[in-house]
Amino acid sequence: MSYDSVLIFSDRVNDAIRYFKKSQDVNPKFITKVGSIHTKCSNEYIYAYLTLLVLGIETEAQSFITEGLYDDMILSTAENTLNSCPPNSLLITGGDLDTYSMPYLQALRNTRTDVVLANISLLNLGRYIHHLRYHKGVSLQISDQQYSILQQHAVILNDSLPFVSAEDVLAETATHTFSYEWDYLEAESRNIMFAFMETDPNHMNRLNTLMVEHTPNYLYTCDLFILDYIQNNFTNQPLCFSLACHESVTEPYKKDLVSLGLVYQLKTSSQREQADVILKNNKIRLLEKYIWNFKAKDLFLRDMLLGSYKYLFIQEAISALTIKDTNTAILLIDKYIELFPDSIMTYGHYEATLMDLLIRTHQTNQLNDIVSHLLDLVNVFITTNLNPNWQSVPDEHEVALWMYVTNTIKEISPEYLETGNRLRANEYYEKILPFYR
Repeated sequence: MSYDSVLIFSDRVNDAIRYFKKSQDVNPKFITKVGSIHTKCSNEYIYAYLTLLVLGIETEAQSFITEGLYDDMILSTAENTLNSCPPNSLLITGGDLDTYSMPYLQALRNTRTDVVLANISLLNLGRYIHHLRYHKGVSLQISDQQYSILQQHAVILNDSLPFVSAEDVLAETATHTFSYEWDYLEAESRNIMFAFMETDPNHMNRLNTLMVEHTPNYLYTCDLFILDYIQNNFTNQPLCFSLACHESVTEPYKKDLVSLGLVYQLKTSSQREQADVILKNNKIRLLEKYIWNFKAKDLFLRDMLLGSYKYLFIQEAISALTIKDTNTAILLIDKYIELFPDSIMTYGHYEATLMDLLIRTHQTNQLNDIVSHLLDLVNVFITTNLNPNWQSVPDEHEVALWMYVTNTIKEISPEYLETGNRLRANEYYEKILPFYR
């Protein structure tokens, strides 16, 4: 891109920021598809920063890094996500929030700059892959020129063989000559196998394999980049996926992904066997290392982020009970109840699972406290939203939620549930039932 084109880009992105700021002045509570108008405006700054950085114009890029772009909660979540990653890893990002907030934090505060960030959509651009190769030190087999050509082409997968080696697919992709516009390269299996030498706990080297299965019958540039990265970096630079990545991105690797808090890491079968080590590290992150800052202007994103945190605690507590580590499960449950009172986020779907965890860990008093509080919320919903004359139709999702909650409470064994809570659950269930469709 010529320098004149860069100047035009800078002028236009500054115009965009100016208009976003005007919109923010008129209505600071305006919600866009990616959050509040304040968040959208902040994203535009980092969009400019990343674009100029990829073009190699670092001085102009740095001018878009200014204080105060994101809420404290968004920044704390970005820091928690970066701190979920192992040292010197590559993190695939999926949405606007993770794609923009984490590089902002790295540039502003020099936080976890050892983690290389790569947006899954931008990985379809040759110049973005060039930036990762030469400015972030990512080792790749396919050349820059071939990645640029692959932007217009795909690798088609068929099922003529049980599997093919990643090394063969990458070698053929790196050397294939596309002879016409609609030309494509064909691989003979959806199953692509990697082979690695690993050191086991007894310090013995052994061959281990990793098999990925692609459900679609084609690979785009971003898919080939991930295969290329695994083949050439996996043993010394871990590969992680942000929670914001669409399931179509992570689906080929699903069986080999392990939760590390706010990211998933790709691991071989021998690494996945260390479930107790993974759980211990996640417990330390959740209870000791994560920053809990819920101060936010963007209430839309706040609720979304809180939902992710609640899900994380629930899943880790379930994992602890799976390997019979009841003490860790209780610690995680107690922290959950401490962090997420209803003043921050309304109790609801996750708390139904929480009740089951409290039963399994024999915490009867806490169980009945949660149940009593949930039933108070159900009563408010019934009083406020349910009209027996059908003059207004209640929100069907809320009806379904409170039906689920009251039914869950009804089915709790009498040895755990106080009689008063059981009677209230039955009463409220019967009141909601006529409105359930």
